[in-house]
Amino acid sequence: ENNVASQGKTIDESLQNLREALELYYEDEQPDIDSRQTFITTLEVAI
Repeated sequence: ENNVASQGKTIDESLQNLREALELYYEDEQPDIDSRQTFITTLEVAI
């Protein structure tokens, strides 16, 4: 778990921005990361 966040106009852009932010965050570290991928997001839905 870390405190990295990002955003974008689309889901794809958001994921790309997050990947870049994580690469920069871990640039100088070799973290012990669980290999399972988790995707957590929030979104607004009109009802």
